[in-house]
Formats: sequence, structure tokens, C-alpha cells
Amino acid sequence: DFANNRRLYLSYANGEVGANTTAVVAGTLSDDASELTNVAEIFRGTERETSLHFGGRLAFLSDGTLLVTMGEGFRYMDEAQNPRNFHGTIARINPDGTIPEDNPFADGENGLPAVYSYGHRNVQGLYYDADKDIIYEHEHGPKGGDEINILAPGNNYGWPVITYGINYDGTVITDKTEMEGMQQPAHKWVPSVAPSGMTMYTGDAFPDWQGDLIIGAMNGPKGQKLIRVDLDEDGKVGEVYDIAADLKIPFRDVVMGPDGALYAATANLDGVIYRVEPVTEGE
Repeated sequence: DFANNRRLYLSYANGEVGANTTAVVAGTLSDDASELTNVAEIFRGTERETSLHFGGRLAFLSDGTLLVTMGEGFRYMDEAQNPRNFHGTIARINPDGTIPEDNPFADGENGLPAVYSYGHRNVQGLYYDADKDIIYEHEHGPKGGDEINILAPGNNYGWPVITYGINYDGTVITDKTEMEGMQQPAHKWVPSVAPSGMTMYTGDAFPDWQGDLIIGAMNGPKGQKLIRVDLDEDGKVGEVYDIAADLKIPFRDVVMGPDGALYAATANLDGVIYRVEPVTEGE
């Protein structure tokens, strides 16, 4: 409960090029938001020798547990099919870092107790719709095959056994796009758009967007824009629309403000935050 104890959770890339991983720390934010104290690491992924694909998105579920996304480190992509490590997985932990007893691999027999789902490449967007109890995630494919998935505990999302993309050099990763026991994406982008960040619009400023997902996109021949994903009453993914594509701005993250406007952070090193609001008549 942030209002009562002002706990702040932060994921980050930890270590050196030769040995690094995704880690999560938690601390207490002062009343004036000027200081973070009692900072302690509560989660650490599997170490690897790479500087790519850290994931790092966080989302709390209605039961208070925390989801943590982790990329497969690129060179360890085959390990994304092995839930006995954290490469290419999403973990579920309690706010203090302990493991929920109802996790799909809680007994540790067929996977690490913290693993919630696996077979991911590099999850860069995560949103939990508490009203419908649906977890949405999106992840980078290789060259083509970016995905939106709907998460469920214990599910295998296929990477790299199935994919709609190919290697960056044009070679084939696999000739399979589906396989029994592996989940199909709710939406896929071919070519890639490098999706990053995601929120659900619930404000009043854009009434036609209420209940839709808003996603940033960073690159590719059709990237550098915001994306609106229409969801039906059951939360299923429908049509996908481009927003501000003509500006050619790579967006790293997007959130909705208390005023109903959208705030989108760019992926540039000298990045800025844009405020997106409706155009009033006459403008």
C-alpha cells in the first residue's frame, strides 16, 4: 500500500558485461519524495555473460504479488524453454521477495519456484487489468514477430521453438510458428516495431480510447510511434491503430496522468517526455 508505507520498487541491469542479470530492489520513499531509505534487493535473475535483453518490467497483481519480466540475454535464447533458470521468464514474487505458494512451479520440481511463465524473448511491456483479471505483456521478436500475449501461470510462450520472425542476418531460426503446448500471440507485428512500455487508457480526455492499450514503439520500418490496441468487452485484442506515426519519434514508455492526458517518454539519449492531449476545435 503505497499510500501507507510509500514502498518504491525498481528493476535494473546489475553486474558487469561478463556476469550480469536483472535485479529488483525496494525501498521506502520519504514523505516529500526526496529520499529513498531501507533499500534492499528482493529479487535477482540468473546471471549471464551478455549486455542484451534484460526485460525489467514490473506489475503488481490484485493479490499483492509482483511480476518481474526477464529477457533471455539473446545468446541464451534456447534456455528460454528451460524454466529451471530465469532466462526468458516472468517471475512472480511477494512484495518482500519471498515466493507465493501457489506459483506453478512452487515445489521446484519442474522449474524455479519463482517462475510464472516462460518461453519469452524480451518482455518490454506489462499491464494488469484488475477489473477483468487479465495480464497483458508484449515482447520483442527477432527480425519480425513482436508479440502481445495474455499471460497465465505455467504457460510456455514458445520462444525460440516457434516464432514469426527470423534472425537479423536473414537466416531462419525455426520453420515453426505454432506447436502443441505453446501459446499463440494475441497479436503479432511483422515487420517489427520494437514495442516498449504499455498502459491502459481509463481517463475521460479520449473517451473513444477507454479500455484500450497504449504502447510505445521504437524502431523498424513501421516503428517510432504510439500504438492503440482496441480491446473488446472481454479484454480480447482487436484492431491496432497508429498514433503520431508521422512524427517519427521512438517512444520508450507511456503512462496516463491523473488529468487523463498521456505522457510518453522517448527512447533517445537526450530524450524528452511528451504530453498527449485531445485537439480542441479550431486548433
